[in-house]
Amino acid sequence: MKVEIWTDFVCPYCYIGKRMFQEALKKFDHSEDVEVTYRSFELNHNAPKGRSLDPIGELAEKYNMSREEVAKRKQPIIDRANSVGLDYKAENLTSNNTFDAHRLSQYAKTIDKMDKLTERIFKAQFIEGLDISNHEVLLYLAEEAGLNRSEAKKILESDAFSNEVFEDQKKADSIDLDYVPFFLFNDTTSVSGDYTIDTFLDTMNAIWNNEEITATSLDAKEIKKAPPGVVCEDGVCRLVLDDDN
Repeated sequence: MKVEIWTDFVCPYCYIGKRMFQEALKKFDHSEDVEVTYRSFELNHNAPKGRSLDPIGELAEKYNMSREEVAKRKQPIIDRANSVGLDYKAENLTSNNTFDAHRLSQYAKTIDKMDKLTERIFKAQFIEGLDISNHEVLLYLAEEAGLNRSEAKKILESDAFSNEVFEDQKKADSIDLDYVPFFLFNDTTSVSGDYTIDTFLDTMNAIWNNEEITATSLDAKEIKKAPPGVVCEDGVCRLVLDDDN
């Protein structure tokens, strides 16, 4: 069974979805026959590099809200993360440029360390509050995931693996995908939106047994009426532009 997972490292639901899928995979009787591939997806290719020093304050000013209101809106994401053992903090639910992180993960794929690096970058972003656009941070994370620091540095200092990132995005475009996370099973069955561990497990069992599949899917139109920027709700994140509303 082939599973392709489109994610972005600043998408809080992507880390949650990854953890849920992994828990389902542990319960799946044929997990050794599942091939998992992570696909790159940039929610905002033009996002500036660097973490905001006060993301809650910036959002409060941008949308004319109080800090308390901003924190309250982030709470459902934090609660969902906590439900799968991820200790999210509101100040870490912030944007950043992820292109170099994706390039590095594409390199990790060639040496069978993509899952380890993906996990490490997600943890750095949402648990530790590190700047995952910073090359020194990425080199530190690469070493922790078992990558050679010198090789990783060569990649970051060049444009290596840019095409691989773009190719993943092209494949997403070919199936009209404009939100993440997105899980594609055997090129035919998808899971996204309000998923659970059981959603993934039931989907894999149904595919394995050639049964009718009941999987959740989110119509992207449901979250289009929102202020411009990256919007995360109902289990997914997407980029909302001015002309989307």
